[in-house]
Amino acid sequence: MRIKIKFTKNTKKVPNNQAPVNSYIHKCLGVNNKYHDSASNYCVSGMLSGTAHDNNRYVNYPNGGFIIITSSDLEFINKVIMGVIQNTTFGFGMTFDSIDHIDEKFNNGWNYFKTTRNGFMLRDKIKIDGEVKYYTLQDKKELIDYTKNHIINKFSKINSKLKFNDLKIEIHEHKNHKTQHVYCNDVFNIANVCQINVHTNEKLAEALYNYGIGQSTGSGFGTIYTTKQHKSYV
Repeated sequence: MRIKIKFTKNTKKVPNNQAPVNSYIHKCLGVNNKYHDSASNYCVSGMLSGTAHDNNRYVNYPNGGFIIITSSDLEFINKVIMGVIQNTTFGFGMTFDSIDHIDEKFNNGWNYFKTTRNGFMLRDKIKIDGEVKYYTLQDKKELIDYTKNHIINKFSKINSKLKFNDLKIEIHEHKNHKTQHVYCNDVFNIANVCQINVHTNEKLAEALYNYGIGQSTGSGFGTIYTTKQHKSYV
């Protein structure tokens, strides 16, 4: 299930940082909620529909912004909805406006996805010369191979009934195809904004939609949507 939480326009500068969104969602879920810092069975986007300015330090939302929350866990979705209704102030002059539901369909075969503004992130567990190794669009084959392995390892633990035998991944350039820097608090991340086509069965395609791709999907990365629904995400 996917909900689109809409907010009014900002009246103060909004930092180009994922931290305010993460803080707000956990506030809605309640103090010391069971979802915080645990393996996420949900996916959270950044605040979408904005335009960056001041050398990407801030984002404006002249027409309001929205956050996408996705999960197959109906209890989790209901907790978010109730929390939003009880916590209507996001900050920076932005307040809760309304909630929409988004329905998307998936196929046996090719499913054509795009990432949202924050893209998706994959990093190696092993540091090279003290630096974190990120898999990026600059080395597409390595990124595709690592993404496929990550999907198999992660989703086989989520649902042992999911099948991966026909899984194929393609990444194609499109208008907003890029590798970008995304901050969460003071942590620097490198993420990939792209179209990602996945050949698989309907059940796994839906699971990818519900839980996101890559790492930190519960903290603003990895939200994907079908290209047919692009107008719902801009």
